[in-house]
Amino acid sequence: MAGRALRGDPRASGHVSAWHAARVAPLVVTSYYGSIFPSVQNLLLAARAAGLGAALITLPLWSTWLVRRVLRLPWRVTPCAVVPLGWPMGRYGPTTRRPVGDVVHLDRYGDQPFKTPQLRRSDVT
Repeated sequence: MAGRALRGDPRASGHVSAWHAARVAPLVVTSYYGSIFPSVQNLLLAARAAGLGAALITLPLWSTWLVRRVLRLPWRVTPCAVVPLGWPMGRYGPTTRRPVGDVVHLDRYGDQPFKTPQLRRSDVT
């Protein structure tokens, strides 16, 4: 390990960039990013609960060099997501969702076992 530290290997200090991880193995890259997006989802849910507006955007990350420069990130930090937070200007009330049975399909499209049956006029009278 001391030899690595002398040569400046980032693994010796615990800092592994995404580029370096990609050279190691695809599984490492998957696990590297696999813990980031659940954390971002928790941030989005917490922001919503606090009345803040938030969105996950990755478009600025097409140029990580530019993102590092604009945000003044050190080169050992790899930007993975951008989440702008702010107080909404307009109406920001409770969300409305369609019933789960209307959007969930089991095994194949069209198989909706959780959908509530629609009442027909002949069933009502």
